[in-house]
Amino acid sequence: MISTEQVLDPVQLEPDRRQHWLARLSTWRAFSVDVETVPQDDNRIFKLGAVRSLDQRGLTLSASTLTAADLVQKVDELAIDSRLLVGHNLRRHDLVELKKQYPTLQCLHLPMLDTLELSTIAFPNNPYHRLVKGYKLVSDSKNEPERDARITLDLLVDELVALEEMWRSDEDWFALLHFLLRRDGPLCSLLGEIRTSTAPEPQAAQDIALRKFQNKCCQTALRQLTEGFSKFSEEAAEAQTALAYALGWIRVSGGNSVLPLWVSETMPTVFGQVEHLRERDCGDPTCTYCQTQHDPEALLKSYFSKPSFRDKPTTADGASLQRAIVQAGLQRHSLLAVLPTGGGKSICYQLPALAHYWRTGKLTVIVSPLQSLMKDQVDNLVAAGVQCAVTINGLLTPIERRAALDKIRLGDAGIVLVSPEQFRSRTFCDAIRHRQIATWVFDEAHCLSKWGHDFRTDYLYVARYIGENFSAQGAPIACFTATAKLDVVEDLCEHFQDSLGISLEKFLGGHERTNLTFSVVPATKAEKAQRILELIREDLKPDGAAIVFCATRKNAEFFAEILEKHGVVSGCFHGGLASDKKKEVQQDFLSGTLQVIAATNAFGMGVDKPNVRLVIHADITGSLENYLQEAGRAGRDGESAHCVLLFDEEDVETQFKLSAGSQLRYQDFNGLLRAIRKRCERMKSSEVVVSAKELLAESEGTTIEVDSRDAATKVTTAIAWLERSGFLQRKENRTRVFPNSLKVATLDEALDKLEKANLNAKARKTYAAVVEHLFRSDAPDGLSTDEMMLESGVA
Repeated sequence: MISTEQVLDPVQLEPDRRQHWLARLSTWRAFSVDVETVPQDDNRIFKLGAVRSLDQRGLTLSASTLTAADLVQKVDELAIDSRLLVGHNLRRHDLVELKKQYPTLQCLHLPMLDTLELSTIAFPNNPYHRLVKGYKLVSDSKNEPERDARITLDLLVDELVALEEMWRSDEDWFALLHFLLRRDGPLCSLLGEIRTSTAPEPQAAQDIALRKFQNKCCQTALRQLTEGFSKFSEEAAEAQTALAYALGWIRVSGGNSVLPLWVSETMPTVFGQVEHLRERDCGDPTCTYCQTQHDPEALLKSYFSKPSFRDKPTTADGASLQRAIVQAGLQRHSLLAVLPTGGGKSICYQLPALAHYWRTGKLTVIVSPLQSLMKDQVDNLVAAGVQCAVTINGLLTPIERRAALDKIRLGDAGIVLVSPEQFRSRTFCDAIRHRQIATWVFDEAHCLSKWGHDFRTDYLYVARYIGENFSAQGAPIACFTATAKLDVVEDLCEHFQDSLGISLEKFLGGHERTNLTFSVVPATKAEKAQRILELIREDLKPDGAAIVFCATRKNAEFFAEILEKHGVVSGCFHGGLASDKKKEVQQDFLSGTLQVIAATNAFGMGVDKPNVRLVIHADITGSLENYLQEAGRAGRDGESAHCVLLFDEEDVETQFKLSAGSQLRYQDFNGLLRAIRKRCERMKSSEVVVSAKELLAESEGTTIEVDSRDAATKVTTAIAWLERSGFLQRKENRTRVFPNSLKVATLDEALDKLEKANLNAKARKTYAAVVEHLFRSDAPDGLSTDEMMLESGVA
């Protein structure tokens, strides 16, 4: 579904046309202005720059060194004989502030062209113009308004060349554009000069629109919008201007182009028209667009090459539940879907996400609890030919993360899979702020519920973030889980009703898997390795795969080693592995290089491998829900598979100890809250920035060991519950990276320099501890301040 209609970059194609428009711009006597303001001081103008196109004379004025009268005089003297006022974001920013602060400027009454508006029309394709980024110009200098005014004139010339090429390649569209923008005098004149003609009549414009966009949008909706072409009211003029931007984007849609942020923030009507034209099914059998783009089966075949949806589970009337969920997603309903593991859950949100991206350029945000699960989904989408999915999680290198964020910001991404912790990341939040959101998807949504078996505190913040930052967009919520417990379902519905005022439509499909057989095999600790070997040799065929789930990292490593010694190609996966090692193990298992993997539950939800024929639990799980979740990795292709639990009564005691070790006690909450309050008093502020282990080191009476593996998790969990109880409010994380390298070759050389430095004994000891830790560290991804504090003993 990629559009073949492309707008070429004329700047490179015809340099002589650029010279032509440079000359024309000179005869127009354009006057380009740019101002620098202080947003924190009511947008006070502190510097102004201006350039004449006629002779390229310019000026830079500082408002602090001139009276208002002198500044007005100098600007109007330069603008004398000018016929056109030009600026970037002129209409909504510079002109507004100039009229407010210097209302006597005569040049403000000139006809105007805004290059920000014109860039969206002239360069609708991604990549967009190199000089435009969001609202601003791309400049190699800061606070240099005269230079920006010159860049604005260069941009205007590029836009004129692009518009002329657009007219040459598509005269019908350009005529329609001329008609829709005819109420803007300067813009209408510009388009008329390119066409050497006046704007077409209303009936001719409507005929062009219906013919030109027959297969790109709903004909019923387009006919409704174009029937008002003959109206002359201000409301009609605004609607037709918005339609120019809407159709301009639809004309190049189907690739990776999106409407820019300034359009959504200042012209919401544009997105309303795009939705009206592309998102609503008119039901008319003669409308070719609606008959294809709103047909779930047609979309399923187009994106995933599948002929039909799964027959089971079914709705109450016996229809495919999977299809019903997809249909609700395509219609942008908020919903809660409970489907068994392996029941085709991913397609239920991936298919609507791809459809919304193609129809409107909107982004679907999928909140997912496990990093391995995200990578798995993106890899599967890429294998299906879908290139618009990215993931943001802690496994990415800084370069990979930057590339993914750029794809989100620019519109290359239509789907982003993200861990809930990222909603406290400023860089991620800045990236999605540039986009319109199609749907907020919560995968493994039971993690939201306090009754869920895998409660994740960061999930709770996501709804608050949506309410505080995206409530105006009104995007729906879609929750998916394989856990059908009634109290979890009720808790999820209550959470979104209370936090966002959204009611979830329920699609309850249960958790039954008829292709799986379950058995329990008694086995003592000493017998388990032998039982696992026997099961793999008896049940596992060469073309199948197996997972051995273990309660501890130690057990996972032990069983993987035993299997390797007995000739089974196997690997080990748990949360303690380095990020690159996790990626390697997961990829080797998915590709078939490893036939068996021994893993903790960190791997449980992160696998979508179709040929897993055997799942062995070497230890019992913490809950029945956890067991079903992990056992559900088997037989995801619908073929038969075997799930075996090796049961030892002593394992029950192990699970009790693991559960007890993860619990928080009253003194933990009390100690952490006291530490926060003391820090507020010391900083004389109600807002504090502190790391988890730094806070823990300052607390008194807690049972959490500061150097324990799960210390940071326990602290953030305690803060989440304190927040739910109204004691505090946690906001976004403030992460800073300090790129450093040592300028000495050895530790002895570093210590020698410290000895010679003018430092007191305490400072010398502190610096020596830090330097010693840096030399002995082999962490390729960098060190956290918490690690530095613990390892060097410096608080």
